[in-house]
Amino acid sequence: MSLYFNSSKSNLDMSKEVVVTENDDICATIMNASEDYTRELVIPYGCTKIRDYGMAGLTARTLTIPESVKSLGYRCFYGANITQLILPNSLETIDSQCFRGLSSVMGSPKITINKPDGSIAGAPWGANNATIEWIG
Repeated sequence: MSLYFNSSKSNLDMSKEVVVTENDDICATIMNASEDYTRELVIPYGCTKIRDYGMAGLTARTLTIPESVKSLGYRCFYGANITQLILPNSLETIDSQCFRGLSSVMGSPKITINKPDGSIAGAPWGANNATIEWIG
């Protein structure tokens, strides 16, 4: 299963728990959301890839990618506003432009990778304004 979230494609009541779907696959659950700020986006275990532009435009305080995800696509966080992004040990590939356009209203976005330093080629993957922390 791959994840694709695009707020411009959905007519969702963001004040309630909602399920974002693409081609009838459950992709993500938004919890405690407000009109302008997603507090928690739950990506289901079993999702193995966040595809190209998959999280483009998302606004969230913290986003934790589950251990089932192995790949992040081209500009999958383009134009996203995320304060902290936590990436799993299972991650194998990150597109060279994955984080292009990523920002945070709280200053520089923080990307935490649960892998040894430099174990995924291509850093900083377009995240020239982010802090990247390897903790593996």
